[in-house]
Amino acid sequence: MLKEKATELYHSGYNCAETIVRAANEVYGLGLSDNDMKMMAGFGAGMGCGQVCGALSGAIAAISAKLVETKAHECPDLGPTCTSMVREFKLRLSDTECKNLKAKYFNRENRCLHTILDACDALEKVMG
Repeated sequence: MLKEKATELYHSGYNCAETIVRAANEVYGLGLSDNDMKMMAGFGAGMGCGQVCGALSGAIAAISAKLVETKAHECPDLGPTCTSMVREFKLRLSDTECKNLKAKYFNRENRCLHTILDACDALEKVMG
């Protein structure tokens, strides 16, 4: 379900970070508003400069929205869950940086969909 929703959202024009957060919000019932999810816009394309993949950033944001009730320091599961997400993502894609992932997986037809779908698989595994 997450991959299907992510595919739909990505094809409708959302960037990688927005896609993951919006799909996770719907699938996992995170309770985020449209306004809340706008915060992810700047994380696409590795924060616009090829750094940490937006799909990974979106997944970390979704994990945070699910686990954190008040603040990170009061959520002992947050760090280990984020670590698991990064590990799973890297296991599937061998890197976490947008510029390196684009060099390997980007294509004109589907752009970064391959990376987004692998991020969905990793997020589903981590979210349980």
